[in-house]
Formats: sequence, C-alpha cells, structure tokens
Amino acid sequence: MRILFLNSARNWGGNEKWVALAAETLAMEHQVHAVYRRPAVGDRLAALPGVATIRWPFLAFLDAWTLVRLVRYIRRERIDVLIPTKRKDYVLAGLAARCTGACNVLRLGIVRELHPWTHQRWVYGRWVDGLIVNAPSIRETALASGLLAPEQVAVIPNGVDGDAVAAAAAARCEPPFPFTVVTVGKLTERKDIATLLRGFAAFLQAAPEAGLVIVGEGVERERLEGLVKALGIADQVQFRGYQANPYLEMAAAHAFVSTSRNEGFPNTVIEALYLGVPVIATAAGGTWEWLTPERDGLPIPFDDPAAVASALSALRAEPMRRQALAAQGQETARARFDVRRMGERVSAFLSQVCGEGR
Repeated sequence: MRILFLNSARNWGGNEKWVALAAETLAMEHQVHAVYRRPAVGDRLAALPGVATIRWPFLAFLDAWTLVRLVRYIRRERIDVLIPTKRKDYVLAGLAARCTGACNVLRLGIVRELHPWTHQRWVYGRWVDGLIVNAPSIRETALASGLLAPEQVAVIPNGVDGDAVAAAAAARCEPPFPFTVVTVGKLTERKDIATLLRGFAAFLQAAPEAGLVIVGEGVERERLEGLVKALGIADQVQFRGYQANPYLEMAAAHAFVSTSRNEGFPNTVIEALYLGVPVIATAAGGTWEWLTPERDGLPIPFDDPAAVASALSALRAEPMRRQALAAQGQETARARFDVRRMGERVSAFLSQVCGEGR
C-alpha cells in the first residue's frame, strides 16, 4: 500500500509521536508519505527511514490551497490510503478522498463525543472508511453517534519502541531528590498538573525530602509556576521544559504521575512502565482499560489532590510494593505494547477496510 499521513500540529505531542512510530513501522512493508505543517513535527518525521515528507500550510479546515495540492499529490504518488490525525486534517482528507477515490482512515487518540447533526455527519460518517482509536472507551463513544459501523472502528493500543526507550535512558542520572516524582507532557489544562501540585504539596508534609520534576512546555506553565510559589513548594519542584530525551528524567524517578482529565492512552504511561517506574494515574481514556489497577500501577480519581498524596505516601512507605508494581508494570508493557505489534495491527486494519488489493 501507499500510505499518506497528515498532521497539521503546531507542536510535538503524543499524537505526533504515534504518527512517527506508526509511519516508521509501516514503512518496513509499505510506501509511506507524511504531510506536516510545522518543522517541530516535520523535522522528526523527515528523519525516519523510508518516509517521504512534504510541508504544506494547513491554513484552515477548508484551505483550498492545501486541498488542491493534496489532491494532486495523491494522484501523482498514487496514494491508496490517507491517515489524517488532527481535526483540520480530517476535513481536508475527507474531501481529497472523495475527489480521488483514496481510502480515508482517521486516527483518533482521545475520547470525543460526536454529533451527527453537525458537520461531523460528513467528517466522521460519509467521508470515512475507517477509524483507528487506542482505547475501548473512545470506540464506544464514537459508535454511540451512529455515524460508524462497528467493523469500521479498530481499537489498537499505542506501541512503544522499547529498545529505543531503554537505550535513551541507558545513561541513567542520579535522582535530584531522595524521593523523586516525575510527570511528562504538555502543560495544558487537560493534563491537570494543578491537581498534581496540590497533592504533592500535601505529600511533602510527611516527606520533606521529596521533589517533583515536571518535563514539558505549554500554555499553562506560567500559571503553574505561580501555583508552586503560592503553595510554598518552589524548592521542591523543578520545571525542566521540553526535553527531546525525557527518558533520563523518567528512569531516575521513584514514581511517575499522570493526572490527566482526558486521554486516549498516554504514551508517557507506557514509557514509564517500560522503564520500570511505578505509575500513579487517573482513568483517563484507556489507561485502566489496558492496565490492571493495583498490579500495573495505582489508580487515582480525577481532580483529587488527597488521592495523589495518599498514593505517593504508599509508594514511599512501602519500597517492596513499589518494586513489585514496577516489575509487574514493566512485564505488562513489554508483553502488550510493542510498536511492531501495533504496526501489524494497523496494517491489517488498513487492508481490511481499504481492500487487500490496494
């Protein structure tokens, strides 16, 4: 198959990481192309072996400039399958697919309610051949709209290149605090780092030697830095910003925390498990649909600082339990979330919904 990924993101994130992993894996058996908007995404995609890349502006949902070039590119390169990964891409890919006859398979990595009485009737219904999601809850929400048939929606968990993660973390650094907590991701309201900070502040009352490392950038950083000062924990919290290799920070931690309100299945949770770091996480998206509570990590409710403090206290007070969770979580990650298996599932689904002959 000739496959074209579309990604109009301004910055690198979990969705873009999925595109890179899927594109690189599929390129081993198929001809893979990728269209991007910003160098922050395109530079990484261009470095992938076997993936042809091109930059377009993606000015708007109905950007005629990009649409015309997309149609021409599909015809010239004889693209069989489009995989748009952002909402703007869905519209352009849907229109281009109707113009060219290409198969259109959306990738949706977050729980999103669909409304058949809006433009989504076409975007997720009439213009779509298939939908790839990474959690059962996303599939259930999509099917509830009535826009898609069950056979059109594939649940494929995210994969991780475990060897690459392990290699990136090989030069493990010393933890910056005697008990180090880490979180990684975009600093956005959806990630709810504020709940983590409030819970960590409460945890510090019994664990003054602990520290929190926050890896990532985003629009919430200034507000979060202000909250840190207001809570009086500035000496125990380090903002490290965006890191091309966050695995050194993660591997050195005693606990990884995700307080996100909405996800698909966070890549960072899988990566922490691969590195043998015990995980504390909310039930955002498919986190506890794919993982077993109390075996692969500790579940916490949404918006609950006290639960964050309690879970951290449990890991600090019980080193043996912490080690058991780390070992069991690592075993689960290696068994279920390999990127090669993810690529095989994506390839099989594309053949199913787009036709074996493509």
